Amino acid sequence: MTIKKRNQKIDLLRILFCTAVLLYHLDLLKGGYLAVCGFFVLSGYFTADSLIRRKDEEIFMYQVKRILRIYIPLFVTVCITVLAVSVLSSTVWISLRPETTSVLLGYNNLWQISALQDYFARANTSPLIHMWYISILLQYDLVFPIVYITSRKLHGKYGKGILCLIAFALGIVSLVLFMIRIGKGEVMPAYYGTFSRLFSLLTGSSVALFHTIHKPLVFKEKTEKVLYIADLILLGALFVFSGTDMRTMGWLMLGTTVLTMRLIDHSFSFSEDRTGTIVTLLSRYSYEIYLLQYPLIYLWNGTGLPSYVTIPLVIVMTLLLSIILKNALDLERILKKKPANIILCILVIALSLIGFGLYLKSEDHTEEMKELEERLNENEKLIEERNREYLNSLDHDKKEWAKLYEDSENREETVKEILKQMPVVGIGDSILLDAVPNLYELFPNGYFDAKISRNLYAGEQILEELIEEGKLGDTVILCLATNGDYTQKRNERLMEILGDRDVFWVDAVGADDPSFNGRFAQFAENYDNLHIVPWEAYSKGHPDWFYVDGIHVVGRGVREFANLIYDTVYQVNLDEFDVKMKEAIAAAEAEDRERIAFYGNKSLLNIYNDLSELDRAIFRVKEDYDAQSLYAQLKEDLDHDLEHRLVFLFDKEAKMTKADYERIADLCKGHEIYICDLNEDPQLTKENVTVISFEDERKEHRDYLGPDKIHLSEEGNRVLVGKIIDVLKNEE
Repeated sequence: MTIKKRNQKIDLLRILFCTAVLLYHLDLLKGGYLAVCGFFVLSGYFTADSLIRRKDEEIFMYQVKRILRIYIPLFVTVCITVLAVSVLSSTVWISLRPETTSVLLGYNNLWQISALQDYFARANTSPLIHMWYISILLQYDLVFPIVYITSRKLHGKYGKGILCLIAFALGIVSLVLFMIRIGKGEVMPAYYGTFSRLFSLLTGSSVALFHTIHKPLVFKEKTEKVLYIADLILLGALFVFSGTDMRTMGWLMLGTTVLTMRLIDHSFSFSEDRTGTIVTLLSRYSYEIYLLQYPLIYLWNGTGLPSYVTIPLVIVMTLLLSIILKNALDLERILKKKPANIILCILVIALSLIGFGLYLKSEDHTEEMKELEERLNENEKLIEERNREYLNSLDHDKKEWAKLYEDSENREETVKEILKQMPVVGIGDSILLDAVPNLYELFPNGYFDAKISRNLYAGEQILEELIEEGKLGDTVILCLATNGDYTQKRNERLMEILGDRDVFWVDAVGADDPSFNGRFAQFAENYDNLHIVPWEAYSKGHPDWFYVDGIHVVGRGVREFANLIYDTVYQVNLDEFDVKMKEAIAAAEAEDRERIAFYGNKSLLNIYNDLSELDRAIFRVKEDYDAQSLYAQLKEDLDHDLEHRLVFLFDKEAKMTKADYERIADLCKGHEIYICDLNEDPQLTKENVTVISFEDERKEHRDYLGPDKIHLSEEGNRVLVGKIIDVLKNEE
C-alpha cells in the first residue's frame, strides 16, 4: 500500500478528538463529547477543500468514492455488531431493526430524536447510539457537493468570497438555532438535529473556501507556535473540565469549533507533511476506532465485570479490531493479492453477511413498544390524580393502629387490613410504572412516583423531598435496580436517608449490570430493615410475562409483579406482628402524650393564629368561659378521651381563682396541666401543674397591655406565644 504524505498536526488533532470521544464513552472524560464538534470542523474543511481542487466532472466520482470509504466500514461494523449482540450479549437490543435501518440508510440522528434517545443518559441501551454523527456526515456529503457545484456559476475570486460568506452565515444561523432549542430545553432535538449541528461543518467548509481567496490568518512563526500550544491546552481543558449543562453546552461547542478552526489555520501554515510516524499511523485508524468503540463498550458492560477490567479490554480491543477492519477493507492490498488482507476480507464479508441476515430476520417491535409507552403515560396520569388525593396516614391517629392490633383475633386478616390503610410509598422507574394501577388496588392509601429511565440518584432526591414534606411513611418500596450500577457508598447513602423505615427493594430483570442483584442482596444482609423482593428469581421461566425487551411486564406479568411486592410486604409484617404491635401501642402512647388541648377566652383567641403551628393541638375557646362552664366542659371531654396536655389561658374577664384551678387539677389527674392567668398567678404547687407566669413581663413592659389594660397588645401577644411554646417544648 502506498502511504501518502499527511499533515502531522491535522493527524494529531484527529488523535486528540478520537481519544476524547473514546474516553467520554468510557465515562472517563466528561467533556469528551465536544470533540465531535472538532471532527465536524475537520470533515467540513476537507469536504470543501476536495471539491475546490476538482473539476465539476471529477466531483461525482470523487464523492462516490468518499461516501463508499465512509459507508463500507460502517456497513461492516453494523452487521458484525448485530451478529455479536445476537450471539454474545444477554442484553436485549429492543430497537435492533428500526435503529439498524436508520444507520444503514443514513438517518439515525433523526430516528434518535423520534425514539427519544438521550445521548447523555449513559444508559447501556444500544451499541449504535454514537452513529448519529456518521448519519449527519453522510447527509452533508450528499447535499453540500450539489450546493457547491450549483454555486460555481459565481466565477472568479469575488464569487468564491460570496460562497465563503454564505457558508459562514448559514453556520451562524445553525448555531443560533442550536442555542434557541437548548434554551427551550429541547436538548436532544438540538444535539441530534441535522441543521442545528451544521454550524461546525459549515464553519469548517467556510475556512477551506476562505483559504482559496486568502492565506490562513496566522501570526509570525514564533508567536504562532506559542498560540498553537495554548490553543491545544485550552481545547484539552474544555474536554477535561466541561460538563453537559445545557446552559453552557452551546457556548462550549462554539469554543471547540473556533479553536479547531484556529488549529487548522496553523496546521496548514507551518506543519510539514510526513509519513511513517506513530501519529500518522494512529490517525489512519481514527474512523474505525470511532465506529468500533461503542459496540465493544456495550458488549463488555453486559458482562457485569468491574470497570477496571472492562476499560483496558475495550481500549485494547478497539485498537486491534480497528487495525483488522482497516486491513480487511484495504482494496489496494487485496488487489495486490496480499494473503493476510484477502483472508481478513473474506472473514469480514462472511461475518457481515451473517449479521445482515440476522438483521433482515429481526422483528420490528416499534408498535408493541408504542403500546407500552401509551400505557406508561396513562399510568403517569393516574399517579398524578391519586397522589393529589393521597391521605398521608402519618397524621392518622396512632390509637387506631394500636386498636387494630389489640383487637386482633386473626393475625393474617389484621395484617391485610393494616396494609389497606398503610401509607406505603413506592419510588421507581418504568417497571414500577407498569404496575401502578394494580399497586393502588393492593395499597389503597399508597403514594407512588414512577418515571421512565429513573435511577437511584434521582430516587434519593425524591425520598429526601418527601421526608421534608412529611409524606414518607414507615414502609418504602423501591424499584430502581434496572437503570445503572450503584456503588457501596451510594447504597449506604440510600439507607442513611431512609433510616429505620422498612425498605422493600425490587431486584431487576435485565439490569444494566447483570451482577448487581447479587451484590445488592449481599449488601442487604447488613440491614434488618432492608428486604429484597425477588422478582428476577420469581419471574424466571415466564417469558410470557414480559414484553419483547424482557424487562417491562405485560398481561399476567403486571399482576404477578404487583402481587409479589404485596406478598413480600405482607409476609414481613406478619412475621414481625408482635414487634409491630408493641411499636404501634408505644407510638399511640407517645402520640397521646404529645396531644395538646388549649382552653381559654378572648386572650387565647387573640393568639390562636400564632399557636396553630403546634402539632397535634386543638383549641376550645369561649369568650364567656368561667370556672363553672370550664369544669363542665372538662368533665364532658374526659368522657371522650381528653388530650394528655392541657393549657389554660385566661384573662381577668374569666374571674378564675386559685381554688378553681385546684379543682380543675384534681379533676384532670394523670394529665399535664399548664396554667397561664393574665390576671394573677395562681401559685399552685401540684405535681402535674406548671404555671406559665407572665406577671413580671406585664409589670416591666407596660406596652404589653392593650388600651383596656386587660388584653395584651400585639407585642405582648408575640412575647406570650414565644414563652408558651418554649415551656411546652422544654417539657416534652
